[in-house]
Amino acid sequence: SSDVCSSDLSLVAVQVRGNAIDDRGRVLFTITSAEPGQTSGGQSYRVWDSGTTTQIVYEGENAGKDDQNHDLEVLELDQLRSNAGGEVVYRAAIGYFENGTRKTTETHLDRWLDGVRTTVLSTGWKAPDRSKIVEVSISGLNDVGDLLTICGLGTRSNRALILLPKV
Repeated sequence: SSDVCSSDLSLVAVQVRGNAIDDRGRVLFTITSAEPGQTSGGQSYRVWDSGTTTQIVYEGENAGKDDQNHDLEVLELDQLRSNAGGEVVYRAAIGYFENGTRKTTETHLDRWLDGVRTTVLSTGWKAPDRSKIVEVSISGLNDVGDLLTICGLGTRSNRALILLPKV
């Protein structure tokens, strides 16, 4: 398909990576797309299931507006994980570009399962001890769906493990 990362039909796939296969045979994969002639570009996470491909998220995807009316987008995707049940989690940097400079306003840990995407943790949220979360990363995802994270609380150097049990 020529719409490898968005609805922009001018993009082409420059790399495809198979990331995982779950117990039902669904395949999680990453496509990197770019303008023709380019060798690098934005990533898209997708799931193939019985002949149907579903896009989970892509770099450049609209992410709404911030309180200062900046148009937000997904700037970067990383820390992709999945489990045997087909659950997918990843980290997404959200922000905007100003005069060519990338401005990250928040970082999410998102969960996707069977077409439903939710943010499970984000910078700016309050941790159980009431401190502000300033950094988030994924440490692990088990087959039940419990997510183990490492967070910076108040400062990046004050780090804590936070277990997010699947509800």
